[in-house]
This record gives sequence, structure tokens and C-alpha cells, in this order.
Amino acid sequence: MQKVLNFLIKYGIYIHSIAVILFVYIVQQNIDRVPRDNFKLALSICLLALAIFNLATSAIALKKRRKEQK
Repeated sequence: MQKVLNFLIKYGIYIHSIAVILFVYIVQQNIDRVPRDNFKLALSICLLALAIFNLATSAIALKKRRKEQK
């Protein structure tokens, strides 16, 4: 159990980033099925915000991790 937790702590940022990127990609590929143009635009903006938030939090977490290792 401890090995699993250590793995998730060590690589959780990367796993989460890949999951968010895949989610955004899958939704963008299927956005043509959304009936309303306004909803498509709102969904695209939300996905872009999610991707930017994910990058920012990953960068902050990696920066903190580097400080702890020094």
C-alpha cells in the first residue's frame, strides 16, 4: 500500500496532466455533435480554461517539489 501511495505522490502530477489532456482532446473531437453554437463556444472556453489551470497547477507543484528536494 505504501508503494502505491509513493508512486501516486511521485507521478500523480503527470498522470493527472495526461488525463486532462486526453479528456480535452476527446471532447474537442466530439464537439460537432453539440447542437447549439453558443454551447460549443462555452464548452471550448471551459476546456481551454481547464487546460490552462492544469498547466499552472502542475508548474506550481513541480516548483514546490524541486524546492523540497534541495
